[in-house]
Amino acid sequence: MQATLRLLNTIFLTASNATSSAMVTATASMFTYALNKYDNPTKAVYGRLFCWGKNAIFLGGMAFNNAGLGYVHSMAHQLGAVYNLPHGVCCAMLLPVVERENAKRVPAAFRDVAKALGLHTEGKTDQECADYAISEIEKLSETVGIPKKLTELDIKEEEFDFEYLSKNALIDACAPGNPFMPTLEETIAFYKELF
Repeated sequence: MQATLRLLNTIFLTASNATSSAMVTATASMFTYALNKYDNPTKAVYGRLFCWGKNAIFLGGMAFNNAGLGYVHSMAHQLGAVYNLPHGVCCAMLLPVVERENAKRVPAAFRDVAKALGLHTEGKTDQECADYAISEIEKLSETVGIPKKLTELDIKEEEFDFEYLSKNALIDACAPGNPFMPTLEETIAFYKELF
């Protein structure tokens, strides 16, 4: 899951390029095919999905090595550091939140992802493509059991230090790669969506 989400996030970054974008769309297509083909996986199918997952990890590493990381990772780093939560789970939870904001600023960047995820994009607006891509990301997270709320990971809202985590996310090394730089208030609001 982490590799797939990292890969999808790469296409929206300021340093995204033709190489990283090609890797994103290839892997998105591969995972869409695997998930749609194997609704009721058997042991043999799990082996095939494992192989596809290794390919996604490889392509994901190459893509973000070319394009860097963004605000999803900046925010996820804080959750992992403070609450000892798995980085991939945090990224998966944050990806739709941050990408909804990115879609307001760079909706055209979502067109290739939406197409790779199965949308017939001809005649669709960039925003329709972005909405579809984000919806598919959410479905994938649900399919593999990613929690939607931090309370599912035993994090209580009343004990969550929104300002501390948000300030640190703003100065995280990955933050500048995002298509826009959120404010402190926007970052706090992003975290609040996880409760």
